Amino acid sequence: MKITYLALTILITYFATLGLIPFLKFNFGQTPNKRSSHNKLTPSAGGIVFIFISLFFSFLSSYFRLILYLPLALIGLYDDKYELNPLLRYLVQLITVILITLISIDNGLLSFLKNDISYLVMIFCLLISIIFGTAIINFINFMDGIDGLVAGSSIIFLTTVFFTNNNNVLPLIGALLGFILLNWNPAKIFMGDVGSTFLGAVIFGEIFINSNFKESFGLFLVIIPILGDAFFCVIRRYFAKQNIFKPHKLHLYQRLCSNGWSHSKVTSIYLLSSIFISLAYIIINLEIALISSIAILFVGFLIDKKFALPFKKAISK
Repeated sequence: MKITYLALTILITYFATLGLIPFLKFNFGQTPNKRSSHNKLTPSAGGIVFIFISLFFSFLSSYFRLILYLPLALIGLYDDKYELNPLLRYLVQLITVILITLISIDNGLLSFLKNDISYLVMIFCLLISIIFGTAIINFINFMDGIDGLVAGSSIIFLTTVFFTNNNNVLPLIGALLGFILLNWNPAKIFMGDVGSTFLGAVIFGEIFINSNFKESFGLFLVIIPILGDAFFCVIRRYFAKQNIFKPHKLHLYQRLCSNGWSHSKVTSIYLLSSIFISLAYIIINLEIALISSIAILFVGFLIDKKFALPFKKAISK
C-alpha cells in the first residue's frame, strides 16, 4: 500500500503540475530581476500542487498533521501573487510555530516542560522554540533560489524522517518527487513562497513534534547544509552592516551560480551533503552524523573561499 501511495503521488503530482503550468505562468509568472538566478519568465506557486496532493493522500491514511501548515501555505500563495505586508506574513508564521510548539509540549521535544520546572526555564524554552521555528521557515524560503535545491533537500530530510520515526510523510515525499522532475534545472516551474514556507514549517514540525531528542537532533543535522548557508549569510550580512531583512543575492549557492557554476552542480553538492549526513545518522549513529555535519560545513567554507564570488564583491554588484 505504501509503495502504491508513493507511485500515485509521484505520477499525479507530475501530471497535475505539468497541466497547471500554463495557468500558473499566466497568473503567477515570475519575471527575472537582478536578484534572480534565472533569465526567463517562469511559472511560480507550483508548491500548491504538491501540498494539496500530499494532503489528500495523508487524509486517506488518517494523518492530519499537514493541515497545521496549510494557513501558512495559503498566505504564501497570496504573497506569490501580491505584495503581502511582511508583518502579516510573520504573524502567520508565528501562529504556526506557536501551534507546533504547543503540540511539542503535549507530545514532543518540549514535553519536559510539563514537569515541575521554573517559569524562567519555560519562558526561555518557548522563546527559543519560536525563534528557531520562524528562522527555519524563513531560511528554507531564502534558500529557494535555484532549481531543485529546496525540493531536493526536503525529499532527503523527509526520507530520513520516514526511516527513523514517521512513515506518514510518504505522500509528501512522493508529491515532492513528482514536483522535482519539473523543478530540476532547467526548471519549468518554481514552488514559490506557498511551497517553501510550507516545507519550512513541515521541517520544523518534524523536528519538534518528536519526543526523542536524539532523533530530533539527527533530523536537524540532515538539513544543516541549507540551513547553515542561510544562517552564516545572515551573520555575514549583519557584520557587513547590511539590512538583513532586505532581499539580496549573497548566499553561498547564489554566489557560486554568479561565478559560473550551473544550478545542477550547486544543487547536487548540497543534496549529496545532506545524503551523506542522513546515511551517517541512519546507518551508523548520531555522533558520526554530527562529525559529518561539521566536516561538511568546513568543506562549504573552503568552497566559499575558492570557488564562490567573493562576499564583498557580491555586495557591490
